[in-house]
Formats: sequence, structure tokens, C-alpha cells
Amino acid sequence: MISEKDFFEIIDAFEKANEETGNGLIDVETVCNFKARLYGNYLFSRDWQKILAIANPLTRSWAYEEYIKKDKKFYWWYKQLDDDGESWYLTNKYGIITTSCSGDFYGENQKAPLTEKEVYLAGYNPHKFRKEEVDND
Repeated sequence: MISEKDFFEIIDAFEKANEETGNGLIDVETVCNFKARLYGNYLFSRDWQKILAIANPLTRSWAYEEYIKKDKKFYWWYKQLDDDGESWYLTNKYGIITTSCSGDFYGENQKAPLTEKEVYLAGYNPHKFRKEEVDND
């Protein structure tokens, strides 16, 4: 998996390699220089298509949405409190994404790290929740 840190490292490596030739991804020398700068940090047989999509200025923003933003997971809390002043959060219990109250005294429900897409597909509006990013490392 390519992290956000890797994303910017790939861009930096490509920009430096491209400065030397100025011919972009169509130039063999640029690509070889680019790969040399990244050598040892990535499994090229698995990640090469993603790396090229990130390096290419025309597909870079798409690659960010597809490979970086899509994989980010968050804890989700409903922005409004209930009548008792309790905060509600999203949980994934038995494969079903549902809400649970912060006053859950039995500890059965736990906050679930979920992507924005998972929240949306479960029928919730992500904009009605505040979120805290989960460290995926």
C-alpha cells in the first residue's frame, strides 16, 4: 500500500529525475533515473502502475483520490448530541455499520475505523459526522 508520505516522495523523485532530461515519462533515461531514486523503497512489480499514475502530472490528482484518500480510515462521531448530552459514533457490529452511544456501559460497541465510502454506502451522510483520522501505519 502506498501512503501519503510515499505519494509525495514519488512526486519529488519524478520531478528531480525529470529536471535532468525534461522529457517526462516518455524518456527512457528519465524513467530509469526515476526508478533508481525509488529503488529499494517499493515493490515495483506490485506498485509500478500506481507509481506511474502518481508521477504523471495528468493523472496525479486521480491517483491521490484512488490510492491515498480512498484508503484513509476515520472514527466517526455524529455532530449533534442526543437529548441526554451523549455523543453517538459509528460502529461496525457483526458486519453492519450502525450508531452506538458513548454511554454504552457494557462496552459491547466500539468505534470502528471506516472509510468515507463505507460510511456513505451504509446509508449515512459523512458530512453530518465529525471524524478523527486513524493511523494506518
